[in-house]
Amino acid sequence: MGADLAVVLPGQAALAIECKYTDDLSYVVRDGYHQGMTYLAELAEVNRLAAVAVVGPDGVVPLGTRTMTALGSIDLVPSATLAAWVTTAGSFDHA
Repeated sequence: MGADLAVVLPGQAALAIECKYTDDLSYVVRDGYHQGMTYLAELAEVNRLAAVAVVGPDGVVPLGTRTMTALGSIDLVPSATLAAWVTTAGSFDHA
């Protein structure tokens, strides 16, 4: 797994964070989504619940952007809200 940060509890749940610190939103979204899907596929091999955050700069990444997939969620997260994402993603209320 090549995520910038991953927390994996085998057989339970996993969170992965991918950082894309650029002003180019299309790069953050496109490359972040592709990498996020790859991480979800890898995590699905050992966990039923998984979530990925693609983190970008405040003011570039829109707040509250989520894609639900069969494997878990991929969220675009402004850097200032990452701590809140980790707290709420960790509960898997959205999974």
